[in-house]
Amino acid sequence: MLSLDTSLDTFLYTILFYGFIIFIIEPIAEWSIHIFLHIIDNYSHNTHHKHYNENIVTPELWPIIIYIIAVYYNYYYISLGFIKYWCIHTLLHFYPKLFPSLTRHHITHHKYKNYNFAVSAIWPDIIFGTIYTYKPD
Repeated sequence: MLSLDTSLDTFLYTILFYGFIIFIIEPIAEWSIHIFLHIIDNYSHNTHHKHYNENIVTPELWPIIIYIIAVYYNYYYISLGFIKYWCIHTLLHFYPKLFPSLTRHHITHHKYKNYNFAVSAIWPDIIFGTIYTYKPD
């Protein structure tokens, strides 16, 4: 029989582990994937930028496809990261007032595509030197 201390330790370890994945690893992976899409001049991502600049807002579908594949193969950490990215990115485009500082950060990326690659956090751009500070016109 497990003692309360062991159960609590396991619970706290699980919370810390998933917190580390969601708030540290995922934003770095997100930043890395996003900058890579720009480096390879990805057609789908360029279309997203083009649509945004033409005031056409559509959700990206590729993260959902990767999410489904990751769940199918039991890669739950990867699926968690992609669904987090997709939810925040979609909310920033459809409900920009929900997260105003993240929205400004991301919209600035659409104006200056060599900056602000992180979507769900700002700190990776600060650390990796790709931050563009928003300046009101």
